[in-house]
Amino acid sequence: MENSLYRWYITASLIPAVAAIYYIAVFAASIQRLPAEVPVHFGLDGIANGWMNRYVWAIASLVVIVSILGLVFTTQPIPPTGALEAETAIVVDLMFWSAYGLVIGAFLAINRAATTDQPLRLLSILLWVGAVPMLEVLAAFALRGWWQR
Repeated sequence: MENSLYRWYITASLIPAVAAIYYIAVFAASIQRLPAEVPVHFGLDGIANGWMNRYVWAIASLVVIVSILGLVFTTQPIPPTGALEAETAIVVDLMFWSAYGLVIGAFLAINRAATTDQPLRLLSILLWVGAVPMLEVLAAFALRGWWQR
């Protein structure tokens, strides 16, 4: 039982860790293209109405991403034990990962909008918010035989 619990933690942490690594890689590649003042707040029309210094944004966004990733690895997901409990555990874990997906999606969208001088697109945030939990479910079911042993 303890071995399958350990395997479940690895499975449940896999997608958020990959998402964080992806964000950090994209951010590192685009930091030189960021303007001196990065738009960080947008109105409903997608037009920026709040800005932050590029270096303050770099530090703040990385601190938030790394802090949340730290929570991923220190907060234990609910371990599934039976078929019904596995589905319940995945749903509860996905609520946490959805919040993480929202943060990463918003940060990626802000970086993209800043580096391309384009308006912020709600669709790009929604895609990330949906992608992180969806990939989490797929990973959980794809690795089911491994973590249920």
